[in-house]
Amino acid sequence: MPNRKLIVTDLDGTLLTAVSCLLLPESELIIKQLAKAGHQIILTSGRAYRTMLPYYQKLELSTPMISYNGAMISNPGDPAFPAYSSTFDKEFVKSYFSAVKEKVNAFIGESDTHYYRYKGSDYLENFFPSKDTDLIDGPLDETLRDSLYSCVMGADDEYSDFLKSEAEKAPGIGWRHWSGSPYSELYKLDSDKAKGLAYIMRYLGFKKEDVIALGDSDNDYEAMKLAGTAYCMKGCKSDLLKANFPQTEFDCHHNGAAIELLKLLGE
Repeated sequence: MPNRKLIVTDLDGTLLTAVSCLLLPESELIIKQLAKAGHQIILTSGRAYRTMLPYYQKLELSTPMISYNGAMISNPGDPAFPAYSSTFDKEFVKSYFSAVKEKVNAFIGESDTHYYRYKGSDYLENFFPSKDTDLIDGPLDETLRDSLYSCVMGADDEYSDFLKSEAEKAPGIGWRHWSGSPYSELYKLDSDKAKGLAYIMRYLGFKKEDVIALGDSDNDYEAMKLAGTAYCMKGCKSDLLKANFPQTEFDCHHNGAAIELLKLLGE
C-alpha cells in the first residue's frame, strides 16, 4: 500500500495505561484496524521479551519487536527474522552489584533463562513479574551465572551520582533514571530503542518520513527523533519529550496513543 506507515509505540504509559499496564479495548481495536490496513506496528519497551509477548499476541501482530530497550530485536511471528541481541557481561554485573549493593533497595536482572532478584519490589513486579520464571533470589555477586539483558535497581536519589559513576567505569555502559520514579537501569551504549528502530527501518525498507513514533519517557527520545512524526503522551513525566514533541490530545488512560494514530492516518 503506497501510504503505509511504520508505527513504533512504547508500551507502559503510552499504548498501555501507567502502572496498571492495561491495554484498553478501544486501543486494541484501533491498533488491529491500523495493522489490517497495512501499517506496520512495532512495539518497543524496556520490558522483557516474555512480558511483551502477551500484548503482541493480543494485538495479533506479525512484525518485529524491540525488547529490553533495544538489547533484543526479534520477530515472534517470523523465525527467519535476523534477530539481534546484546547483553551485560556476567563479570561486569557481579562487580557492579558488589559496588552498589549497600546503596540499593532493589536490584533485578534477566537472562534468557533466569530471573535474578535482590530485594524486589511491588512496583517492579508490574513490569518484570517473577511469576512463572526460573527465579533466583539473593545477592547477584553470589548468585549470577548468566549474562543479562536488563539490570534495574531502586535507590534513594542521594545515591544517583554514585550509581552512575560506578556504571560508567566500564566502557560502553550507561546509567539512567526511569522518568518520575526512584528506579534506574544500566544500558549498553550500543543498544537502545533508536538503534533498534533504525535496524527495523533498514530491514523493512522504511524512510524517516514514513515513521510515526509515540512515547512517554526519556528513553524514547532518540527513537522519536528518528521518526518523521512523533508525539509524546499527554501528561507524561518526561520534560525532555514535552520540550521537543507535541503531546497527544488524550493521555494513556484514555486511549491517547491509539486515538492520535487514528487522527494522523485517517483510517
